Amino acid sequence: MSTRLMLGWIIGCVCAVVCLNWFVDFSPSVTNNPQGETMVKTDEARQSTDVQVETDETHRSADDQVEADEASQLIQDLRAEDQWRERLATARGVAYLTLDNQSGMDVLVKVIRAENLDSYMTVQVQDNSCEEVTCPAETLFLKMRYQAPGGFQYQQGNRFDLRSNSRAKITLHKVVNGNYGSRAIGQAEF
Repeated sequence: MSTRLMLGWIIGCVCAVVCLNWFVDFSPSVTNNPQGETMVKTDEARQSTDVQVETDETHRSADDQVEADEASQLIQDLRAEDQWRERLATARGVAYLTLDNQSGMDVLVKVIRAENLDSYMTVQVQDNSCEEVTCPAETLFLKMRYQAPGGFQYQQGNRFDLRSNSRAKITLHKVVNGNYGSRAIGQAEF
């Protein structure tokens, strides 16, 4: 056996013993306090530690689920934007849509192709700013997520047509009898 292999094997065994010791003896019953006196944990203290660990694991699993949901949504958005770019490359024409946010809140906007709901472009539009989106010249609609003080508000707009080489502007704010109708939707629809 070579020296490197033997050294690697020894280090691996030491790591395994340390890990095994950590898992088996995670909360020792005898510890030293800073003054060097020996303290013995009672069963009650050990049980409260176990409850705390269990609670932390519950929070971790809830946080893990949120992270997994966010990652799943990110992957879905990336796939949709890839389809959007593919459509732009094969479209007979493109148009330009300006999103003007005058809502008083930041807005996340999905510009969605009406003929393929899995093909959209996601755009973050800060309050009092504009963003331009290059779109295929076809029928589209918007879904908006407004960042309101108490949480999010979701809206879906009516369909509209864009012609090749045209420019359109939609102002994002609630106006009675405005020129772009929308309705409230739930988070799941967004």
